[in-house]
Amino acid sequence: GGRRRSEDGRAGGAAAAGRGADREHLSTIEKDTNGDALWVWCYPSVTAELRTLLLRKCCLTDENKLLHTFVFGQYKRSWFYITTVEVQDSPALKKVTHFSIVLTAKDFNPEKYAAFTRILCRSV
Repeated sequence: GGRRRSEDGRAGGAAAAGRGADREHLSTIEKDTNGDALWVWCYPSVTAELRTLLLRKCCLTDENKLLHTFVFGQYKRSWFYITTVEVQDSPALKKVTHFSIVLTAKDFNPEKYAAFTRILCRSV
């Protein structure tokens, strides 16, 4: 028999589909002109627990925090890397004041992922 595909399209059974936080993913979080932080895009999906943690770490949910342009850390054997930028006069993002690019990966390489997420931020 063939291998089953998990929800995110990867081959594997229940173990692959349920491993959650240890897989790689990419997402974006935006802060709008009302001060709300919104999880706007994610591939593949992440657990609610990881989403809550990453929203907290991105510094867009608390008005009193300083803007940290790059944050990284470890969660359940997976590394997360978050680059946050202020939106400067973008016609495509009229109601957005800041956004974060969030990436999780199995490897620890802050320099590589800081550079990669900065490139992604410039393309918006």
